[in-house]
Order: sequence, then structure tokens, then C-alpha cells
Amino acid sequence: MRWTEQLKADRQRWHTLPDTNSKLTFLYDYYKIPILVILITVILIVTSIVSGIGRSRVKFHAVLLNNDCLVTQYDESVFSNLMTQAGYDMSHSRVDVRTDLSLGRGETTDADTLQVLSALFMVSDVDLYIADEEYFRSFAEQGAFADLSLLTDRSLWENTPEDLFWCTREDGSEILAGIILHQGSPLHEAGYYHNDVVMGVAAQADRLQEAIDFLTEILRERK
Repeated sequence: MRWTEQLKADRQRWHTLPDTNSKLTFLYDYYKIPILVILITVILIVTSIVSGIGRSRVKFHAVLLNNDCLVTQYDESVFSNLMTQAGYDMSHSRVDVRTDLSLGRGETTDADTLQVLSALFMVSDVDLYIADEEYFRSFAEQGAFADLSLLTDRSLWENTPEDLFWCTREDGSEILAGIILHQGSPLHEAGYYHNDVVMGVAAQADRLQEAIDFLTEILRERK
């Protein structure tokens, strides 16, 4: 029997069923697989759309390792303000900032945090990374960061060689992996840090240009 004939026969049987429960039972017995397939497809489509909308409003993803957010007040508007200065419309956008990760502080096991960070770099879910020199270097030596000497205006950093974090990667090449930030930087002034930290842009960043533009504004605002 062709599917059109089967559908016609099912429709006729549907109309002969005495009550709603019988009709629902009939639908479940004969059409549960097609219904489940349709429901799963709809859920996947809706999830994909919602996820796409959420990600499209994120200018870039930043990870601020070992920050001071648990012990001091901080001003998260520094991110949108600097992106606005860089020429971006932030009225319906935001910077996704992770401040929940730490290493060497005993709050969580370092092995767990390193796995999380490695996964973030692997799936390109971190564009800007800021950390103490020790924990910045460990990723820099593995080639995790872009060469800022090729992506930024040299005039913004060439006169402060003491603030440059050069790194030799595993393949032997030397790159400008990060910029050292001190007291007086916008992030320090906003309450995120009190000690020196290194800021770099992930080599596999999905939003490379946005992260570079933010870093450029940081360089311009340094005191």
C-alpha cells in the first residue's frame, strides 16, 4: 500500500475512534517515531537559532585568570567603553568575560582548570587571555597566541620594550605573544587586577579583529 493510501485509511480510522484518548493512543502507536523526529528537529533548529543570536551579540570572549573580582569591586563597563572607543556599536552587544577561573590559589584543582583552559583554546572560545606571567607563558610556549608584532601598530609598544612579552614557541620561532599590564592600565583601574599581568590574543580566535582592537585601546590608554 502506498503511503497516500495508508494515510487515507488512517484518517478514516481516526474519525471512527470514539474519544480523545483513543485518538491520542492511535497517534502514539502509529506515528510516534515521525512525531519524535519532528520534535527533535524543531528543538535543534530553535536551539541553533537562539545560540546563534546569543553569539552574534558577543563581540569577543575574554578569560581573566586569577583576577581580583572575589575580593574587590570591579567595573565591567570598561570592556564596552573601550570597544565603543574602538568604533564598535555596543548598544546591543557585550564582551563575554570569564572571571571564574584560577590557578595556584587552591580554590579548585589546577588540573581541572588547565583542562578547562585547554578546551577553551581548542574550540576557539577564548579570544583574549589575561593571566599572571607564569600561567601566560605555559600556553604561549605551546603556540596559543597570535604574534602581536604583525597585528598591531608598532608605535603603540616599541618605545616600552620592558612591557613586551616575547616568547619562543615549540617550533623555534619568536613572537610578541603578549603585552604586560601594570598598575594604571584600564583593567587595573577597573578593579580586575592589582598585580602585573600579561594580555594576549588567541591564535585561533574566532573574533581576532575585535580582540586586537580591544588590546589596541588598552595600549592607547596605558598610564
